[in-house]
Amino acid sequence: MTKMDGITLFRETKSICPDAMRILLTAHGDMQLAMDAINEASVYQFISKPCNNKDLCLSVQRALEHYDLIVQQRAFAETLELMVDENTEEIDRLRLALREMASRIRSLLP
Repeated sequence: MTKMDGITLFRETKSICPDAMRILLTAHGDMQLAMDAINEASVYQFISKPCNNKDLCLSVQRALEHYDLIVQQRAFAETLELMVDENTEEIDRLRLALREMASRIRSLLP
């Protein structure tokens, strides 16, 4: 790439699509580059060339599975949050009803 390196590209795409699974395929097997890619650009996996197609396909498959888990976890968290909100509303309604009932009972006492 002429205008930017892969880490810069991934850093930019992270701001646009933070949940994307980024796999960096590079001819430079530099450990510092790998660490920078993971830490700065949230690269899911760093693969050094040469690599075989089977390993690359497996990496893509695992990245897709990881993405699916992220989506499922987010959906679960949203559902759980809705359930908590609904239950909180129900508890508030019951608390109000109990207060009203206690008030009525007090008014009946001498």
